[in-house]
Amino acid sequence: MDNRVRLQNLLKELFQFDNADLDFGIYRIMNQKHQEIKEFINKDLINFIEEEIVLIEDEGKESLEQELERVKENAESLGVDYKQTAKYQEIQEKMAQYQVGENLESEIYNDIYTFFKRYYDNGDFLSKRRYSKQYKYAIPYNGEEVYLHWANNDQYYIKTSEEFNHYTFKQNNFQVNFEIKQAQVEKNNNKADEDRYFLLKEKDFFVYDPEAKILTIYFEYRNLTAEEKKNYKTQNTQADIREYIEKEIADIIKADTKLLQELYWLIDEDNKAKSILAKHLYKYTKKNKSDYFIHKDLKGFLERELDFYIKNEIMDIDSIGTATENDFKAYLTRIKVVKAICQKIIEFLAQIENYQKKLFEKKKFVLQDEYCLTLDRVPEKIRDKVFNEVLNNHEQLKEWEELYGEKIASKEDLFIEKPDLFDGKGLKNLVIDTKYFDEKFKDELLAAFDNLDEEIEGLLINSENFQALNLLLEKYRGKVKCIYIDPPYNTGGDDFIYKDNYQHSSWLTMMENRLALAAELLADDGVIFVSIDDNEHSNFKKLCDQIFGDNNFVSNIIWQKKFSPQNDARWFSDNHDFIVCYAKNKENWVINLLPRTEKQNSRYKNPDNDPRGPWTSGDLSVKTYNPDTDYEITTPSGRKVKPPAGTCWRVTEEKFEELVEDNRIWFGEDGNNVPRLKRFLSEVKDGVTPLTIWTHNEVGHNQEAKQELKSLLNEDDNIFDTPKTVRLIKRILQLGSIQNDIVMDFFAGSGTTGQAALELNKEDEGNRKYIQVELGDYFYTTMLPRLKRIMYSSAWKDGQPQSQEGYSHIFKYQSLEQYEDTLDNIKFEQERAQLSLNDQFPDYLIKYMLDYETSKSLLDIDKFTDPFNYCLEITMDKEKIKKKVNLVETFNYLIGLDVQQIRIFTDQGRRYKVVTGKKNNQKILIVWRNIEGLDLKKDKEFVETEIIGDKVYDLIYLNGDNYLPGSLLIEEQFSKLLFA
Repeated sequence: MDNRVRLQNLLKELFQFDNADLDFGIYRIMNQKHQEIKEFINKDLINFIEEEIVLIEDEGKESLEQELERVKENAESLGVDYKQTAKYQEIQEKMAQYQVGENLESEIYNDIYTFFKRYYDNGDFLSKRRYSKQYKYAIPYNGEEVYLHWANNDQYYIKTSEEFNHYTFKQNNFQVNFEIKQAQVEKNNNKADEDRYFLLKEKDFFVYDPEAKILTIYFEYRNLTAEEKKNYKTQNTQADIREYIEKEIADIIKADTKLLQELYWLIDEDNKAKSILAKHLYKYTKKNKSDYFIHKDLKGFLERELDFYIKNEIMDIDSIGTATENDFKAYLTRIKVVKAICQKIIEFLAQIENYQKKLFEKKKFVLQDEYCLTLDRVPEKIRDKVFNEVLNNHEQLKEWEELYGEKIASKEDLFIEKPDLFDGKGLKNLVIDTKYFDEKFKDELLAAFDNLDEEIEGLLINSENFQALNLLLEKYRGKVKCIYIDPPYNTGGDDFIYKDNYQHSSWLTMMENRLALAAELLADDGVIFVSIDDNEHSNFKKLCDQIFGDNNFVSNIIWQKKFSPQNDARWFSDNHDFIVCYAKNKENWVINLLPRTEKQNSRYKNPDNDPRGPWTSGDLSVKTYNPDTDYEITTPSGRKVKPPAGTCWRVTEEKFEELVEDNRIWFGEDGNNVPRLKRFLSEVKDGVTPLTIWTHNEVGHNQEAKQELKSLLNEDDNIFDTPKTVRLIKRILQLGSIQNDIVMDFFAGSGTTGQAALELNKEDEGNRKYIQVELGDYFYTTMLPRLKRIMYSSAWKDGQPQSQEGYSHIFKYQSLEQYEDTLDNIKFEQERAQLSLNDQFPDYLIKYMLDYETSKSLLDIDKFTDPFNYCLEITMDKEKIKKKVNLVETFNYLIGLDVQQIRIFTDQGRRYKVVTGKKNNQKILIVWRNIEGLDLKKDKEFVETEIIGDKVYDLIYLNGDNYLPGSLLIEEQFSKLLFA
């Protein structure tokens, strides 16, 4: 294979030509532009290389030809054959240097190939530098994964466990599910940094439901055992495993006549290169082992590496001044061509990478937006109407029966006897969920609140956490007082999926992306606590030093998560986790003291009836010897005492007499004891300074956390093998927040932080607001039910409430568009492509194609004419569906609005949704309406008289055309801020 073909094949790999079967992520986009890219590689690029070569030849030859002409004229004037002159021979040798022959052209192709091959690794561009005599690209990275030079530095980690766990396709009225079961990756002493693969579950991997026509195939994602390593190829291992998987499943189907009759289409290979099963196995494994990272600046990265490559390898600096030194002109010719061609390819690759970056960084749309509130939080002015609608809502009543065992048949059933109240009864803590009601119900409910954001005490977001933090940034920047997170520990057996051979790099990149946003959300006097184990502790601390500053490191807390030894441990029984604590600004953060316990206070007595109250006594002697405080004391009984040998009293003799006079010295009930110093309870600190070791007796352990979940939900929760106790999170919130602060958990899991905030608020009469972010399915199956149950009752056993003493509470929960949803909605506008822009603008294909041809599918401003029906195609419950976007709530986040009221008006037969709020002390009004067929003069009059009235606003936003003077167009701000 010649070097030209080899380069073209590499470029096809770089541009994902080998993934034509894949229809997710960036592959979907690249496959749509397959023809344009193919033409670039096979034609445009080759033409460009040839043109560059000709230009360089011509550039060098021009001056030499002029010089040759002068030699010829001079020789003829002397009657000499100019071809015989030494000058002519010299010029000819120089001109030969500018002839790019086959060898030099081949070297150029090889140089380009070598450069791009070096930094490309299965879909990503990474630093893979090594040092040796042969490979000189050594500085500053030696190949190891270390802080500051991890392989994925300056990239975004974009993988989600949701994609990893589930894969579904439907065909011929059948549904096929691929699902991951937890793999025991430690068995057979496999190392966590070995490559991991998708393998069939060891037992019961094939489950078929003939009535539902659902086939489920279970996989493990793990290292290979020693025996498996012998069975599979060392190259293209996953492909070899896929072939085995396909055969295993096909054998099961073929062995059963009924299965074969129903599922033959799955394994049939007639007239197909691959069976349907093979095709989807490829998609499934490929989807979860590629596209992990997006470069934040691929162009800058590759250009820097190109300069380094040219200087250290093409130039061959080591040979300068030696016998092997090549001619400088040949170097220059080769370098100019290589650099020009590489930059052209870099531009094209950077366009694709920057486009992915744009999609990833884009603020994501709010989709579902619902509210949960206890009955007492319904405003009184609409309470009767709301209760009547609730009593007629079958789905809501059904949920109350399932969650609380409450069968509600009448309005009286909503109340409970409470003798301490004026009328002797109060409302039960039943939780209304607006998802069970229509839009009109929700509009009327929300409109009844005068200060909506102030009333809402919790926010739950179902989203990949980077996307959630990115959307929350404008509203909550610098407002979050305390963050606690429990991220995946990167042990190889948790939910974190890493690129093969880059386990630590992948994890560090994922954490850096999210912690950088978290740092912006933290208040200047805020603090973050992060649970972590030994596996990544050292790396994590260095990362936090970089993000928060090593001067803001507060403490490394040790939590005793287990109370008994693990006898099957290979080395040590792992009985603790770390909780790393960093302040946003250590000089501004003040740690709260822990409340004193009854046991601690019980040590204080008052045997002498001192009017200052209970006291305890302390040793009056100290070991730091000072002869000035070594004196004899006479007790009231007449006994003379001196401090123990080698010690002295802690006060001078004069000060001692003052303490005796103030009744602060205790000589015992008979006045004969060695003197001790009285310390009064009334004079000690209001709390206790926390220690850095937290025992399971103080804050609980893993088994307690599991039991808490089981008591609430009455089921084993296998998703959470290492949950955190409510007591542990309450302690963190006690130390890091006070009554009216905002607390956050963006690896929220089962929702322990929300429960801890509720309990702590009740204990100290606080009003902490919490934000929890979680992507997994258990957002709906565990977190939401958990909070709803805790609101109803604070005590549960086996899934049954033990009291009706719960919490008066309101929280909001939302789901967001995800990165994959954004990709799925990309559409190329063919009419734009048909404008022959590539002919009009030479760099169109390389620099602008993706942005220009897909801009409307990212944000279709034209659809803002009917803002309440803006839709996206998203994946929900493993199916693609059309889902309405909540443009109103999305815009509130984009401008960082603190919402006060959301009201509904009607005019000209259409609905106006009006939001009022504040941002930076500015009063803001936002008006949304359908403007199709709208009479703009009447619209202006209605907005001014009915909506604005006598109120004054600093900023007024409207969507679409309007005649309102001084108003701002929502579309302009939306478009600007969505990609900010």
